[in-house]
Amino acid sequence: MAFKVRAFTESDAKEVAGWKYEPPYDIYDFGGWKKALAEGSGLTRPELREREFYALEEDGHFAGFFRFMPKEDHIMLAVGLRPGLCGRGRGGELLALARETWAGRYPGWPLRLEVRTFNQRARKSYEKAGFRILEEYERTTPSGKGDFFLMELG
Repeated sequence: MAFKVRAFTESDAKEVAGWKYEPPYDIYDFGGWKKALAEGSGLTRPELREREFYALEEDGHFAGFFRFMPKEDHIMLAVGLRPGLCGRGRGGELLALARETWAGRYPGWPLRLEVRTFNQRARKSYEKAGFRILEEYERTTPSGKGDFFLMELG
């Protein structure tokens, strides 16, 4: 059982929009396709799905995704695993595939990500994959204010 990278489809996006995580991780729920559309989520935009998203498949089933969002001086990474796969040590495999794809597509660009400060499970996975904390800050999200770490691969 290993993840494979493939194109990210509208069907995948609709599945992600419907994922429901256990508290406290339910902060990552999109709330369904209609809500994602209403909020203008990148999941719902075909041009972004094609350019920025990559699907992870395992045994023929959609298992997760990663996304590269180009910024002025770096690439911002976002990741997601199907809820039933979370907390099972699969983050390293996801991050290794994201790192490999990033290195081939964006050589020389720094790779960064945000993680909520409460999410020690994800933070540990990111640190194990080589990310380090650059700063901590608060910002407003669709679900209210949140505290974040900005991390960079390096």
